[in-house]
Order: sequence, then structure tokens, then C-alpha cells
Amino acid sequence: MQRVKNEVQQRLNNREISQQGKFIYQCSKNCYFMYYFENCGRPNDRSKCPLCKNDIGSIRRGSNQLLVRDPPQIQLSIATGFQLINNYVKQYNETNRYGYYINSTPTDNSTLEETNEHLQPITYRLLHMFTHTLIMMLYDLKYLQSIRDKPDLQVNYFRKHYQKDYELINTIIGQQNECHIWLYKIFNHLSNINIEGILDTNKKVVDFEKHIEQNIVLPHIQSVSDEIKQYNLNYSEFIRENNAQPQLIDYINELVENEEQYPLLNFLTITRSNNDIVKEFRSKFYLLQYEKLYPITDYVLKHLTELE
Repeated sequence: MQRVKNEVQQRLNNREISQQGKFIYQCSKNCYFMYYFENCGRPNDRSKCPLCKNDIGSIRRGSNQLLVRDPPQIQLSIATGFQLINNYVKQYNETNRYGYYINSTPTDNSTLEETNEHLQPITYRLLHMFTHTLIMMLYDLKYLQSIRDKPDLQVNYFRKHYQKDYELINTIIGQQNECHIWLYKIFNHLSNINIEGILDTNKKVVDFEKHIEQNIVLPHIQSVSDEIKQYNLNYSEFIRENNAQPQLIDYINELVENEEQYPLLNFLTITRSNNDIVKEFRSKFYLLQYEKLYPITDYVLKHLTELE
């Protein structure tokens, strides 16, 4: 729901919705799945609701006529739709829930922007990955016997989730080759967090997640490249404690120097970068939410392919 609201608001800001298409749709009175139509905003496509599996959208692809079925789809003005979403999210957040709930959305449909209302996408994705990895380990070690007979909760279910999370985190932070090192640093810091009491209410969970974002994730976003290089340096020094001779890869990665043995290597590696500089800048720019401070830069980044 929150994703639909955010995307529709963005489309309104960019004037991408025609006057005749300023609507948000609800699957039915029995299903709270919310959606909108791209392009002009009018019904122009057809698919199935991921929650109740009923047909949603227009009578056929390319038509502007809403599919008639029982129970009927509900067409809401954007203002009414936003209010319904706000009320639903508020009520949802005030209701305590325990245990693990299966996500009905297929893993492949996870997106870079997916999050909840109190976290940035990178934090949401990290916690999502951590949760599914932990559950998979407990499941594989047979500590979760009560779910082993449920077909929806097989080990591959959790594996697919954390593999998709890793793929998305790779893209978000812009470190395509060494994202695993940054993740190691983050999870290492997570092990030092002290939790006072039990996370037995939604408010406590939200406060805990915000604490992780403000004190671990965001501070380390600003120095991703430096932290990865420092880790590689520390690792190289650790290896050399038992092996005095550096490996060739250490020279290539600029972790050690030997001008007598490799006098020209620095000319080849002084400007070396494993990552696309533009992608790295773009990811850090949006992770730190600089778009409001630098609107012109935001515009250039979003229209870079057109400007090129």
C-alpha cells in the first residue's frame, strides 16, 4: 500500500497522470490490495491480484473499461485512496503481531524501492535479508520443527529471499564486486547491539529498526568504498602474518607496494575502480536522501540517459 501511495504521489509531482486517470483502485471490499495504472492512469491492463488471485484491471489489455466482476473492483479518487491507505497502515501498526508471516508477493517481484513507512529501502532490505537468513539457519538445523511439514515454508523459500536481497543490496550501494565485504561489516556491528527487554510490541520493533538505521546503516553508507578498502588492507596484513610474501592480487588492489619488483604497477592502478562511478554516486546520493537538498542534481540523475 505504502509503495502505491509513494509512486502515485511521485507521478502526480511529475504530472504523469491525466485528469481522467487520477484514481487508485482497490481489488474489492473483501481484499485490500491497492493498485494504479501507468501511462495516463486509466485502466489499460489486466492481471491477477497477488492476494486473492481474482482478475483485476480492464476488460482486456489496451482497453479503458474496468473489468466487471463480483465482488467489483473499487475505483477511488487519489485523495480518498491516500486516506484509506493511511488509515489501514495506522491500524496495522497499532496491532501487535507475533511470528513469521509468509509474503504472498513472489520473490522475483521484489523491487529496489520496496520498504515500509519508517525505513529507507537499504535498511529494510538488510533487515529482510538478516531475518530470512536467520530463519533458514534455524530451519536447516531443525530448531523449527513445527513448520517443517508446511509446503509453503521450505528451505528454498528462505534461500530465494536472501539471494534476492543480496542482489538488490548490490545494486543499491553500487559496489557490484565487493558488496559482501560491506555486508560483513554491517552484520559485525549488529552483533554488538544490546536489546533491552523483549521486542513484544510494534512500537518497540519500529524503534529498534530505526536505531539500527540511524546508528549502523546510514553512518556506514557514507564510507562504503573506504571501509571495503580498509577491510581488504586488514585482511592482507592478517594473511601476511603467516606468509611474509604478499600475493600478486595485493599489489593489483593497491594494498601493498614494491617499486623494485613492480616499478610501473602504480601507473596502471592509481585510478583503478571496480565500479561504475556514476552508479556509485547515484546510489549514495539517493541513499542519503540528498534529492531535496540538490534538486538540480536530482533532475540530472533522473534524466541522464536523455541528456546523454
